[in-house]
Amino acid sequence: MKKLQLAIFTLSFISAPLYGADFFCSDVTCLIAAINEANRNGENNTISLDPGTYTLQVIDNDTEGRTGLPSITGRINIVGLSPGGATITRDVAAPQFRIFHVAASGVLSLDTIEVSQGGNVAGAAIFNRGELSLNWSMITNNSTATSAVLVNIGRAIIHNTTISFNRSDTIRCFCIVWNNEGEIQMSQVRIEDNRGLGILSTFGSLIVSDTTITRNLFGGIAGSGIVTAERVAIVRNGGGGYALTASSGTISNSTIADNGSFGIVGSTNFRVVNSTVTGNYLGVWGVSIINSIVTGNTQQGDCQMIHSFGYNMFTEPGYTCETQPSDMIDVDPRLDAFQDLPEPGRSHYPLLADSPAIGSANPDACPETDQLGNPRVGTCSRGSIEFQGGEGEMLVQNP
Repeated sequence: MKKLQLAIFTLSFISAPLYGADFFCSDVTCLIAAINEANRNGENNTISLDPGTYTLQVIDNDTEGRTGLPSITGRINIVGLSPGGATITRDVAAPQFRIFHVAASGVLSLDTIEVSQGGNVAGAAIFNRGELSLNWSMITNNSTATSAVLVNIGRAIIHNTTISFNRSDTIRCFCIVWNNEGEIQMSQVRIEDNRGLGILSTFGSLIVSDTTITRNLFGGIAGSGIVTAERVAIVRNGGGGYALTASSGTISNSTIADNGSFGIVGSTNFRVVNSTVTGNYLGVWGVSIINSIVTGNTQQGDCQMIHSFGYNMFTEPGYTCETQPSDMIDVDPRLDAFQDLPEPGRSHYPLLADSPAIGSANPDACPETDQLGNPRVGTCSRGSIEFQGGEGEMLVQNP
């Protein structure tokens, strides 16, 4: 009886466009009807989903590939109600299709929503040409052999979201998130345990902060556009690609560590500031660098063909690594044990109390805070972490 009442209420509600901005659903039929009405009514719409799983079993349309829900052409916010939010998933016995498609005119926001089991279509979870916002959500267990799991050609803001256990098996990018000439802003995100490259950004803009990219098979970030990264941990990814590549931009207050691939590769238009690069196949190649620690990179040395602005530490520089008098060469930076923290962007190597990196950086180039959000004090330290005077490293959360 409850489901019948909800169905009657939904149909009655949708029949009156004056009240079409808010919808409440507890099943897939209602969700699809609400999206269709929200696409038509020209309003800012909120679709609230009761907690639970919404399982898609059939293909709704073939907009740039098979899609389980109507293409988003209007302005829609889909909210999973507490406790626990809502999961939108493809039935594993159903034909392969993606979950969401956002048209150029569409604006989609997902809040406390899990998107899963999208399959074998470009953007298996989400294909975005419009505006996309993910908040407190999860993209998980999607797979594709044609492109990425999340494809962005428009504008996307991804916040407090986990992207995990997805798979991309296409030689086109082997990537989980593909920013294809679009714009992505990402903060408080974990991209982890995926079979693929974390992010591919081609000729677009990628801004990443307070984010961890870890245990992905083919590396962290590969970019041919502008990449700006701050307080980022790219750690323990596989050896199939790069930890980070970019043609221009900046990375600061970040740790690039223990990847089975090159550390940071780019051009002199890409600037590395107060970062720690250690335990990778190669440290840094081709970039501009200042106030950073590059040590213990195993096969190709700590640096090749770089432009040093000084105040770095290189334990084993390569033969093409041109350094400055203020760089420390063949000096142990005295790093403490790796701290693998759950908070996005916080995994790091602390400095021991006798580290020569402490108080030896160029203060004019140091950011105001370090990777943990702690203030840079006095003559600041080299690398991503500011030593806190022997009192330990207090974890400072971003607002």
